[in-house]
Amino acid sequence: MATEATIERWDHVLDEVEKTRKGSPFINLLVPGYKQLDQGFRLTVNAITRAFRDAWQTDRPADGSALFEVLEPVAAVIDDWDFTQSAEPQVDEFMGVVAEARRRLAEDDLSQPTAEEVVADLETLLKVSVLVARVGHQGALAIADAERQGRNQSVNRATDRPATYLDLNTMRWGDQPSKTTLPLSVFVSMVTPRMATFAEAMKQPVEDQPEIMKRFAAQWVVHVYTEWEEHYRPALAAALGCDVEAVRSDYFADLKRMRQDYVHKMRGISRNSAKNKVLKWYAKGDNMIPTQANYEQLLADFPKEELLQPKPVPPVQRKPIPANATPDLVRRFEETADRIGIAKDEAVDQMLSAWIAANPDTDANDNSV
Repeated sequence: MATEATIERWDHVLDEVEKTRKGSPFINLLVPGYKQLDQGFRLTVNAITRAFRDAWQTDRPADGSALFEVLEPVAAVIDDWDFTQSAEPQVDEFMGVVAEARRRLAEDDLSQPTAEEVVADLETLLKVSVLVARVGHQGALAIADAERQGRNQSVNRATDRPATYLDLNTMRWGDQPSKTTLPLSVFVSMVTPRMATFAEAMKQPVEDQPEIMKRFAAQWVVHVYTEWEEHYRPALAAALGCDVEAVRSDYFADLKRMRQDYVHKMRGISRNSAKNKVLKWYAKGDNMIPTQANYEQLLADFPKEELLQPKPVPPVQRKPIPANATPDLVRRFEETADRIGIAKDEAVDQMLSAWIAANPDTDANDNSV
């Protein structure tokens, strides 16, 4: 079977194939007798099929899987062309196969992915999330660098240049402040590293990253852990046929602690993360900005094999209830439990279960690991 993310990826690929075909309006001219028939036909086929070819080579479903059966007809005819004949009928026939594959993606039951498919998609999510967070900062640097270049040129030319402001609505620079502008000086100070002295520049390179990089790191940590806990962990438990409590890893427990430090009162200052067992990146009180070495370990130590092996379900640890009751209710509770002959712990479980069932929106079940 396949995960929802995999199905969406392949639908995106087939959508690109269809849109490329719609953007090729002159295929009807590629007929015998046309001087550049062979060249034009081959270029057209390459443009239309490139997205599918690349995906089939790098993201091919497992042979024999339901998703493979849906997509294989496209792969089977992707090289079936006669470049000496009219292009349009052949392209239309190919697009019919693509349309049928896309219909089956939407309508066939491709759910119930294997454990290997769930883990593979989780690893892909991690890589994409880290990539987006890391390159996002480069866009901010490009904006700042372009305007700073103009400022430096004015210095070299001994010309006056007013302070500049970036308008967030138009993404253009101006010299007047408004409710939608951000001063260049503020922007630069928040997104760029500190300047190095000549002596510092001559030393071994160190990773001096601006404070804003902590926000980019928080972005992927929070997203990946939330997806793990709310989607991938239950899906993996279902695929493995085990309790969700049996699906756990120190790797994701470490991400949970990092998430807590990012989103709660620590605001990206390490406290819980100092207890990490695998991703041991920070001591207590450290500013939580991952280094290049941290990111290398994050990808290298992804626990692919470990996640495919359910662990023993840990024994339930009972916890006290942080609440108080009126003396009369406590007395009646104890008398009733004694009268019907059940342990008070069991009676409390029954009461809590009944109350939660009567108030389903209050059920905040956190089995996170």
